[in-house]
Amino acid sequence: MSEQANRVRVVALDDPGLAPFRGLRARGGARRDADGDRFIAESEHVVRRLLTSGWPVESVVGLRDRVERLLPMMSPETVAYALAREALDELLGFRLRRGVLACARRPARASLDALDWARLARQPRALVVAAQGLADPANLGSILRSARAFSIDHVLVDRQGADPLERRAIRGSMGHCFAQPWTRPASLRGELDAAQRAGFELLVATAEARGGKLPAPLVGYTPPARAVLIVGNEGHGVDPALAAMADRALMIPMAPAVDSLGVAVATALLMYALRRPVHERG
Repeated sequence: MSEQANRVRVVALDDPGLAPFRGLRARGGARRDADGDRFIAESEHVVRRLLTSGWPVESVVGLRDRVERLLPMMSPETVAYALAREALDELLGFRLRRGVLACARRPARASLDALDWARLARQPRALVVAAQGLADPANLGSILRSARAFSIDHVLVDRQGADPLERRAIRGSMGHCFAQPWTRPASLRGELDAAQRAGFELLVATAEARGGKLPAPLVGYTPPARAVLIVGNEGHGVDPALAAMADRALMIPMAPAVDSLGVAVATALLMYALRRPVHERG
């Protein structure tokens, strides 16, 4: 057995170090442990991205072969636990198909840092996405994954909606939430005010007239150099007060029989269209 493999601890299910993982199914949508600071990531690909992100990881638990593959990425402070399949299922309260999880602490930058609008305004082009009131963490995770794919400068996440560090959001982002810049500001409206003062144009995504503005079809639209794309709640769309702040409303042309797209799909299409190079636009 290698020296690194000796780092892996084989413990009983009542070991105190396994407490953050115990009964995850019963805890349901609980976002973090009682200290308000920890979160859980699951699956080997996601945990791998977490371990290479520089975020502080306290512990990893899973099937021995999965844990040993991840050992080279773990800091000396990260504790590694190995469990048999039956014991892991009993610990979690469900069958984890991609047999490894990690417990980490939320770094200060993901929750406290303010977005530097002045710095972004100095860039030749900048695009920020503001997600307002998204209820489904899987949708938020998918948007963060797409934002990373399309090199979005920043994602603002409304505190009234899902948390990017909920397990389903992390899973939906495939761990890209650990690399994609995002913050949860105290006031989303305050950030949008700051964006406008910095010279950013506010664009609201909608399928109908909102805030007194008729939506412009995305086809043939030439986006501004610096913009904030505002997307809203799955059922109610963007809050009317925020929609009224927007400089322009945008819509994605669709077949008459379809009234809307899911927010994650629609946001991905909008991000691609607003971010792609000028010479590719029709």
